[in-house]
Amino acid sequence: MGELIAWGTRIIQLVQMFSSPALDAVFKGLTFLGDEQFYLLLVPLLYWCVDKYLAMHLAFVYLGSAYVSTTLKAAFAVPRPSPSQVRVVTPIDSYSFPSGHAQTASAGWVYLAIRVRKAWFWLVAVLLVFGVSLSRVYLGVHYPQDVIVGTLLGLVIALGYHALAHRLGTRAAGLPLWTKVVLACAVPLLLLLLHVEDDTVASMATLLGLGVGVVLEREWVRFRTAGSVFQRGLRLALGLVVMLTIYLGLKLVFPAGPVFRGVRYALVGLWASLGAPWLFVKLRVAERE
Repeated sequence: MGELIAWGTRIIQLVQMFSSPALDAVFKGLTFLGDEQFYLLLVPLLYWCVDKYLAMHLAFVYLGSAYVSTTLKAAFAVPRPSPSQVRVVTPIDSYSFPSGHAQTASAGWVYLAIRVRKAWFWLVAVLLVFGVSLSRVYLGVHYPQDVIVGTLLGLVIALGYHALAHRLGTRAAGLPLWTKVVLACAVPLLLLLLHVEDDTVASMATLLGLGVGVVLEREWVRFRTAGSVFQRGLRLALGLVVMLTIYLGLKLVFPAGPVFRGVRYALVGLWASLGAPWLFVKLRVAERE
């Protein structure tokens, strides 16, 4: 392990030979494409305004990848690159291996590319995954082996989910409503019990809220993403105002601790998948299927 860490440190030092304030800004922007906050914007945009089924699957891929990454980090417990040996542009207090940003970027963008099925989108996806991965090395927060393994894991997750999603979805479609709701709650709760920490609470609570919301939205709301540019823009604005109020506002109000953190993230998922679509239909900025 020591030799691998030493090799990774030399690669970071080599990449950082080209450091500059301008490149710092560029790579901070690229690394944002693997942040939780980026997916909090991208998934609702797709769900409310473009294709809710594609967005739902993308969210499941992202949340599953985040859970796997957090669990593996705790299992391997590899320290981050040392500030005494490399320039750490954005300090992070967590383990290093594998890179969660590289993994979720790979899982998310590869899954979208599989679904979009356009050569140009594949090119964009590959460039974005490479950019996010390189940014983690440049910023001094990951070794190259972290991003390589993270990228490969993301690829496996995207391909595996795509292979199983249709089959499992077809079987689940015929289940009673109460069974779907129970499964939507039970799966993330069981996964959370296997590994409880802040990041797994966030991902699994969001998955719970999102899963329950998706089930109930299909049963009670069934909104359509079609509409004018004005309607879609209004949906996005209204939806994000409430969602960010839940995400940021409740963080200021709630006490610290996993229970309140879980409630906050579950409400984010429930609002995005059920609350916002219901409001859109009521305000007549979206139609029912």
